[in-house]
Amino acid sequence: MAPWAGNDPSSYIAEYQALTTRITYWINLQYTVALSAATLLVLLAATSSQLPREVLLWGAAGIVDAFLAGYYYTIFEMMNNAQYIECVLAPEIRKMLPRVVFWQYERYRTCNKFYSPTGLFIPMLGSIAAPAVVIALRWRPSSLADLIGGVVTISLVCWSYALARTGGRAQLSLWKCATEEAGRTEHGERNPNTETT
Repeated sequence: MAPWAGNDPSSYIAEYQALTTRITYWINLQYTVALSAATLLVLLAATSSQLPREVLLWGAAGIVDAFLAGYYYTIFEMMNNAQYIECVLAPEIRKMLPRVVFWQYERYRTCNKFYSPTGLFIPMLGSIAAPAVVIALRWRPSSLADLIGGVVTISLVCWSYALARTGGRAQLSLWKCATEEAGRTEHGERNPNTETT
């Protein structure tokens, strides 16, 4: 138990509210990053007649990969916050209120395969495809833009993968905490000996 909280559940509830608010901000940031990426792609397309082909191609790939890296960073932050809620805060509150079942959403979500840790990797296809398409279109890279574009986009792909992997592990951990607590089985069935409010 955190030494500052004592036996007062309201301290944990206040921390829960702060963390869920932070998660909401990260969700909002996802939309902001997506809108920024779309705007940059439109601007890139509008200036396409004035740019060399390799700058145009690598610029588009870089924008797509930067968007996906930003997306994965927000996922990483949200999963870490949710993991803390399920694995640290919830057990402390459940110790204080042992016969009360609450915060059931993560238990419910464990059956949803699209949002599973494996599902987090689906957008990686776009991240990998962006530089792959440019490399296919520029089979014989010959400019400084090809070198810089390749290094930047491949670095973003690697960073996105690391974030997705860490976020997926945090999600697995929080789902494990969610299903182990309060008399739930791995598949989310309710223990008949546990009361609900």
